Amino acid sequence: MIKVKSKLLITVLAVLITAFCASVYFYMHNLNVITYSVSFFDVDISRLSKKGLEKTVDANFNDKIAEAIIVRINSKEYEVNIKEIGFSYNKDEIYSKAMAYHHSLLPFSKGAVQKKSFEVQISYDEKKLDERLSQIEKESQIGLLDQKYEIKNDSLVIYEGENGLSVNVNELKETVIKNIQGQNFKDIDAPVIKTDCKKLDLDEVKKNVKVEPKDAYLAKENNVTILKEAVTGTDFDMAALKKIMETPAKSYTVKLTHTTPSVKADAIKESGFTYLLSSVYSEFTTNSNRTTNIKLAAQAMNDKVVNPGETFSFNSVVGDTTAEKGYKEATVYTSAGTEQGLGGGICQVSSTLYNACLYANVDIVSRSNHSYTVTYLPPARDAAISYPNQDFKFKNNYDFPIKIFTKVSGNRITVEFHATQPVNLKVELESVTLSTTKFTTVRKETNTLKKGKTKTDTSGHNGMVAELYKVVTIDGVAGPRVLVNKSTYRPLNTLILVGTG
Repeated sequence: MIKVKSKLLITVLAVLITAFCASVYFYMHNLNVITYSVSFFDVDISRLSKKGLEKTVDANFNDKIAEAIIVRINSKEYEVNIKEIGFSYNKDEIYSKAMAYHHSLLPFSKGAVQKKSFEVQISYDEKKLDERLSQIEKESQIGLLDQKYEIKNDSLVIYEGENGLSVNVNELKETVIKNIQGQNFKDIDAPVIKTDCKKLDLDEVKKNVKVEPKDAYLAKENNVTILKEAVTGTDFDMAALKKIMETPAKSYTVKLTHTTPSVKADAIKESGFTYLLSSVYSEFTTNSNRTTNIKLAAQAMNDKVVNPGETFSFNSVVGDTTAEKGYKEATVYTSAGTEQGLGGGICQVSSTLYNACLYANVDIVSRSNHSYTVTYLPPARDAAISYPNQDFKFKNNYDFPIKIFTKVSGNRITVEFHATQPVNLKVELESVTLSTTKFTTVRKETNTLKKGKTKTDTSGHNGMVAELYKVVTIDGVAGPRVLVNKSTYRPLNTLILVGTG
């Protein structure tokens, strides 16, 4: 009896092991085959390899997609080339979804014997479809004219648009995709809707029409001086145009205004200083008093000629920054920090001049750095002045005269050296910081602020020791790297005022 039971147990185990092995073999054998009952849009894709699935999808779907469909709008016909737009079912996506379902089931499970049907959205090049439908929209418009403008007889003319009819592109797009997805390639009667004309963005018109006046100037390109022609400024009165457009009309006209540049190419040619020796600019923050001071000091230097062997003195040319000359109070550096003083900001003019001197490779006679670093130029490239004691001077070491040209535009000051003869010159500058001293924050009580209120009076700058080096290349031959100056700056502490009032 025991032997019979043992044989029966062994037999049962053998059957189970055989069934398990068969299942494993079946599963492993069909790893890349869609084994279970799966269909795509009601087309059976069961027991197909990837290649078999691709052939089935092409035969039942992709190969049956028409070459083109016709869109009918107001009795006119427009062709949409389906093949060019790339409509097709993505076979890789279909296979991936089918295999994901296949691998999610165990052999002989309940799900394995159930029929599974799934769908995917048809693929296409959306950019190409949008471009074609947009083209159809423009070609099929009825009575629709957008606002437009033109420059005519030295005036800006705005032409009023007209409302009309146009195709509903979004709805047409949905219909095209839906029909092709459903293998429906019949002509489509596109929906037409009332459409308002597009109004001009007057700010954009202003941006396109307006031209800033530009003086003629010398530019250096590959060490060759090029004379750039002046540009006449063009603009129009936006407020006047808007006022005119308040009364409906077919067109609206406003006169253009023109601004003549102050420096023309002929003036530069006649001056004889037709070669650019150097050009440097620096930028400053918006402060009306400081801007006024910078403009006055720059104007005082403009058009100054420095003859061979002559020394230029900033203090002699610009002079004292008095109220009588129009100078305003702005922030100046002092030994104690900062304060308001007449002419605050003109050190940026002397510093920009110093950099123009460096790039022109003229001799520096007298230069001092500030007590604290400046924000508008790298360390060791500033030049502090304080009338009458602290001056900036340079000497024209060339055997021909040079002319200083200055310009302040917006928040930028430019200083250039023009010459009567060409110089094949290239100067490279390098600021090197040797050490840094961190600034601290100081709080100071004041009754000018309400109690508990605080105000940052001075923003801190780190102190440092810096060196400036330059390499001069003349006629393609580079000279040695030489030390120009060594500058020591103290830290400028942040000062926060604390109210007690």
